[in-house]
Amino acid sequence: MGLTKSETEVIALFQKGDKQAFDQLYDTYAPMLLGAIGRVVPDPKLAAQVFQQSFIYIWQNRTSYNPEKERFFIWMNKCALNIAVSIANGLEKETNNPKSENQDTDFYVSNKNS
Repeated sequence: MGLTKSETEVIALFQKGDKQAFDQLYDTYAPMLLGAIGRVVPDPKLAAQVFQQSFIYIWQNRTSYNPEKERFFIWMNKCALNIAVSIANGLEKETNNPKSENQDTDFYVSNKNS
């Protein structure tokens, strides 16, 4: 489904908080954004989480979009990728426990000859 008004008009309404404009943008760009997220986040459950968080972020930060700086989809994609990286970093911190049972932490030997 394409936008019924020009993209510029819909984005301007969206930035003012118009939920119908948001719905139009969602319908237009959601498949492409989900595809972009899926290429970066192969886990479908995590990709869905990134997708959902992305649209929440996009709505909450709609006034920060600057059409003179970049196209709308590029801005949305950057938002989504930043969220993907944040979520991935959070998961990495959870799984990388430096004192796991399989890791010997008493092997360090100083090279200083004091």
